[in-house]
Amino acid sequence: MTLRSTSALKVYICNVASQPGETLGFTVSKHLEVIEQHVGEELIDYVIVNSNLSYPLPEAAVDAGITRVLFDKEQAMQRPIHYVLADVVSKDTPSHHDPDKLAKVIMRRIWR
Repeated sequence: MTLRSTSALKVYICNVASQPGETLGFTVSKHLEVIEQHVGEELIDYVIVNSNLSYPLPEAAVDAGITRVLFDKEQAMQRPIHYVLADVVSKDTPSHHDPDKLAKVIMRRIWR
């Protein structure tokens, strides 16, 4: 597998919110568990996790069953991965990432 053979850093940007029918109720470690089921363990070097839970999810999102993806630190820290907790959520669409915030985190915290 090409992804496993490269020496490049592998960064997983964890979802800000769940996807009904796909990731409902998933925590950060559950996302990683599912990824590992497909590609194997110890592939990912960094995981970016949203730390800003202050913006409420839109009413339509809540009605659809969408929830925040929470960082279950104790479970997640059992993996040999670097976690970067940062405010990467969109103020305007709190169920999505803010691309500018996300780019800044990647450039400042990972590719320094």
